[in-house]
Order: sequence, then C-alpha cells, then structure tokens
Amino acid sequence: MSSFNFPIFKTKNVSVSKGFNLADPVERREYFDLKAGEEIKKIRDFLKDKTFVAYLLGKKNSGKGTYTKLFMEAVGSENISHVSVGDIIRAANQDLLDSDKKDAITDFLSKLPWIYAFRKSDRGDSFKGYKNFDSYGDNSCFNKMGNQQIK
Repeated sequence: MSSFNFPIFKTKNVSVSKGFNLADPVERREYFDLKAGEEIKKIRDFLKDKTFVAYLLGKKNSGKGTYTKLFMEAVGSENISHVSVGDIIRAANQDLLDSDKKDAITDFLSKLPWIYAFRKSDRGDSFKGYKNFDSYGDNSCFNKMGNQQIK
C-alpha cells in the first residue's frame, strides 16, 4: 500500500467567503475543486492505471450511497462501480414475491452442488457444513422469504 499515499488533509480555505449551493452540480463542482482539487486530481491520476476496492459501511440511511455518488461525480464515474447490497436484497425479495421468478430462482439454486448450512443454537449461529439445496425441502428459508416483505 506504500504506492497508495493520500495523506489526510484539511480542506478549510479561509480565503474563500462565498457560500455554495451543493444541490447545484456546477456549484458543487466549484466547491470540491476549491476544497480538495489537488487531491481529487491525484485520485483521478491514480485511477487511470490502478484500481482499489472501498467498502462504505454504515447504518440504513447514513449516506453511503450519497457519498459514493458524490465521489463518482468528483473523480469521474467511468472508473467506479457502485453496488448497494440493500438494493440487491430488495430486488431479490421482489423477485421472490413473483411466483414465476421464485420458481426460476429455486430451479437455479437447486442445480448448485451445495450451499453453506448454518444452524441456530443457544450459542449463536454456527457453521454446520455443506448441504445440498434439495435437502432443505418446503420449509426452507428460501420458500419462507417469498411470503415476507423486506423493508
């Protein structure tokens, strides 16, 4: 990681007294150029021929997606992908509510050679081993999920 050296820096610029409307993309760009223009340029240059993976973790509605979109806007979206696990889970849940899609998902999963099996115990969740999908039967969590709405 020694080649990835972006020091922590302060962004306060006492010579700038102008206020910015951060809802306006033009003013937002001007704001970030004044606050962190050189650092943004370093990140853009880094992304021309290198990659990295960043994980933003936080509770629901804490701004992870917003920060990602602002970062993409600042350094260029052509080098960044944003994957929201929450969006994936909500989409999968919607698919499980549709009986045709649920059948297709179940068919696909049934062709997998194994899945991880966990059991709930008084001591918490514990790894049980590998288990064939067919062995779960109609009472599996996969069948029960289709009857619930994830929010």
